[in-house]
Amino acid sequence: MIIIISKRSITLILISVFIVYFGAMILVAYLPQYLNFLDTPKPLISLTISIFLSTLFIFPPIIGRISDKLQNRYYFI
Repeated sequence: MIIIISKRSITLILISVFIVYFGAMILVAYLPQYLNFLDTPKPLISLTISIFLSTLFIFPPIIGRISDKLQNRYYFI
């Protein structure tokens, strides 16, 4: 099965991935400072950041397989 993707679709995908990961990196950079300001214990800050980054690593392949099986974009909007 050959899938043809237009340049516009690829550009849109790359822009959306950039926005998601850019936002995630901003969150990773500033969340510890904000949680320190709120006097949150350091182990809890580390756990929060670790869980967040783990979900960024683990869930995209799972969601990709689900979307390949469903063949419908509206489930994820």
